[in-house]
Amino acid sequence: VHHDLHEYHAEKMKRVQRKLDNLRKAALDEQKVNEKERGFFEKMKFQMLQNLEITLRNFHISYETKSTTKLGHPFSFGVTIHYLQLITTTNKERAEKVKENTLVIAQLKEVELLSLYWNTNCTSRIHMPFQYVVVSILFIFLSK
Repeated sequence: VHHDLHEYHAEKMKRVQRKLDNLRKAALDEQKVNEKERGFFEKMKFQMLQNLEITLRNFHISYETKSTTKLGHPFSFGVTIHYLQLITTTNKERAEKVKENTLVIAQLKEVELLSLYWNTNCTSRIHMPFQYVVVSILFIFLSK
C-alpha cells in the first residue's frame, strides 16, 4: 500500500509540474502576443499621426452653470478658436514646401485666433429658447 501511495503522489506531482509548465508557457506566449499587439498599435498610432490633417474654422466650446455657487450667481467659461490647422504627411509635394529636412512632419502648426474666457457674472442661457441662444451667440461674435 505504501508503494502504491508513493507512486500515486509521484504521478500526481508530475501532472502538477506539467500543468505548471504549460501555464508558464502560456503566460510567456501571451506576453509575446501582447508585445506584438503593442507593436502593432504603436505602428498604427504612428501611421495615424503621420497622416493627420485637421482644419478647424470657427469653433466655440462653452460651459456655464445655472445654479448659484460660492460666487452667488451663475458663471461661464470657454474657448474659441478661429482657424486651427494641423497637417502631417509624407506627401512629397507638401514636404518640399517645408524648410525642415524631415518627411514625417510636413507641417504641424498655425492657429490664427485663440481666446479663453471666464465670465463670473453672466446670465444663464440654459432655460432660454434655442433660437434666442443662437441669436445671442451670433450677436457676441458679430459685435467683435
